[in-house]
Amino acid sequence: MEVTDFYILAEPEKTISSSSLSEGYEKEIVSEIILADDFMDYKPCQPKDFVGRDYIQKEVWDYLESVRGNSSQSRVLSLVGGSGNGKSSLIARLSSRFKNQKWKNKFFLTPVDVRSARGGRFVAEAVVKAFSRAIKEGFIEYEKPFLIESITDIIGAESVQECLKYLSKHDKVLTIFFDQFEEVFMKEELFGLFKEFERFALDVSALQSNLVVGFSWRTGITLGDENPAYSIWNRLKDYRVEKKLEPFDLKDSSKLISSFELNTGFKLNKPLRTRLIQQAQGYPWLLKKLCIHVFKKLKGGISQDQMLVSQLQISNLFHEDLDRPEKQNSCLKFVAKNFPVSQYEVTKEFGSDTVLELISDRMVIKTGEKLSVYWDVFRDYLKGNDLPVIPWSYMPSTSPKMVLLILDVVNSFKTISLDELQNKLDYSRGTLINVLMDLQYFVLIDRDSNGNIVCKQTITNVPEFLREHFKSHSVLLELAENIVEADLRRVPIDKYESIIARTYKNKDGGYPKSYSSRLLAWLQYTGLIAVIGKSVVIYDGELFSPAFGAIDLDKRGARNRRGSLFLAATSPEKTLEVAEYLCENKRMSHTFIQANKHRNAVQDLISLGFCSRQDDGVVINNKIEIILESITLKRALARLVTESPAIKILNAYVNKFGDDDKKMMGAALAKELERTWTPASTTRYIYALMRYRNFSVETL
Repeated sequence: MEVTDFYILAEPEKTISSSSLSEGYEKEIVSEIILADDFMDYKPCQPKDFVGRDYIQKEVWDYLESVRGNSSQSRVLSLVGGSGNGKSSLIARLSSRFKNQKWKNKFFLTPVDVRSARGGRFVAEAVVKAFSRAIKEGFIEYEKPFLIESITDIIGAESVQECLKYLSKHDKVLTIFFDQFEEVFMKEELFGLFKEFERFALDVSALQSNLVVGFSWRTGITLGDENPAYSIWNRLKDYRVEKKLEPFDLKDSSKLISSFELNTGFKLNKPLRTRLIQQAQGYPWLLKKLCIHVFKKLKGGISQDQMLVSQLQISNLFHEDLDRPEKQNSCLKFVAKNFPVSQYEVTKEFGSDTVLELISDRMVIKTGEKLSVYWDVFRDYLKGNDLPVIPWSYMPSTSPKMVLLILDVVNSFKTISLDELQNKLDYSRGTLINVLMDLQYFVLIDRDSNGNIVCKQTITNVPEFLREHFKSHSVLLELAENIVEADLRRVPIDKYESIIARTYKNKDGGYPKSYSSRLLAWLQYTGLIAVIGKSVVIYDGELFSPAFGAIDLDKRGARNRRGSLFLAATSPEKTLEVAEYLCENKRMSHTFIQANKHRNAVQDLISLGFCSRQDDGVVINNKIEIILESITLKRALARLVTESPAIKILNAYVNKFGDDDKKMMGAALAKELERTWTPASTTRYIYALMRYRNFSVETL
């Protein structure tokens, strides 16, 4: 079974008669929660640094108020949540907050870290410490020495009874909160504590006084029916009130990042802030870990743009994660390689101490009986030792055409205010704000100290720059995992739609239908996909898709756009001639293209990803210039032809049926591409494409 709350195991009762708990027996060390030394420390945060969790704080206050007003019969509070969800930080925060002017005469909370326990006396010692502290700080007026005569009857002690009468008379509530309670049943040497915790919890519940006992513990821990905790957990079910910490929402995540900004003096730009929130997946501990890493890098002189382009420089963080004993590293790699893997299998291989240490350090996350590495990006790193892509799922607010239109205006002014931009363009303020949000996310503009929009002088090829961003988009990465035809690298368009629906699902289970065509336009603009018939073809390597740099796409994402698919508009010899001119001159104007009748050759080169439209002409793509450093232009063009979808389809057909029946070949190609060609057009396309195919085969 999966346990989602606290429980106590039992052992044979021990009775100790003593006039003072501290006389004649080894004294327990009752520790409070150990908090972070500063904001960049991984331990639970200082109360002053605590952010968010407003709703559950109010729930706890309301519950304690109901105890104070005697309207609740429960005196046991259970705080549960996943590892690193901030339970310890929340308890410390409540303890501190109850000392302010509003609460100091109503509530008092003493946090106790169960990990310091050594035996059955711990509960009584913790009670002594809690009451003694409340007396010392003036919450309880009690002049006698506070004593507990027997650890088997804590509530019956004279000191406890007299202090409880004081609390009731003055409408005050004392809470003793046992943090990290899962330690009690995870360590065999602490099994003796179970009976004492159970007795104390039941006695407190029965007394119905102004004393509350709280337990916080981590969910995701599994107990078998044979575990003695199982029955006791069920017995106590009716006595407790449960409060659960859910993962961070967007508001709380943003608050945590703002706290880091305040403490470090660095203000994150929107793209980096959004990327951190997305990667943390709602886990407060992971967001804190990533923030500590990122802000340390910023302090060291790394720019925010560099952090985004270099995948948050996450390799350094992973190196720190692996600075541990070799056995633990081997265990991490085993879990990563065999994910998902049972805890039993991992424990059998590496021992319980190693596994529990990794769980405690949050390097390994337990879900039911299964173990996984804390972050899927880290898992991929462990499996291959290569830095994996960090996915993101930002959906641009508008189309590439709109974004580039406004970017051109910003670049022409270098610096411009929002009011000036609105006066210059006939768009609403809301529309402009959405477009500027996209431009900021993609690091294409900056904002100065006055809020003015500032262009980025260093970015010369926008679609190629954005291509590096979109290569790590979660939708593209998932498409790559669902390729059904390896050679053509294509995915059914229906699969693309389902990925969009799942990635951007809203609370009602639906998703904005415009997202599908909008992201399709961006992925084509960046040369990462082409839409052919009922398939999406992926171009995430060194070659670009035909629609690279194109912004005049229709609502269907250029699915039927003339010229977006390579279909051999002219001969390979003519195309090679124009390519040679482009290599020498880097660009070609529309006037020159028309005057020299290069339109069809340019169309082929654009469709092959050799060049792209820009301003009043076309420019050679930077990636092609890099390729030409190692091979000849003719071989480079032949490679582009070989990688084009139409040629791949033809190759598959020829390899299977030969190239004798051009009519059947044309019909097969038209069907694959979802084209309704006339017989004459079909013949023309087939013969033209076969000339290119022969050119590539002979050249390569």
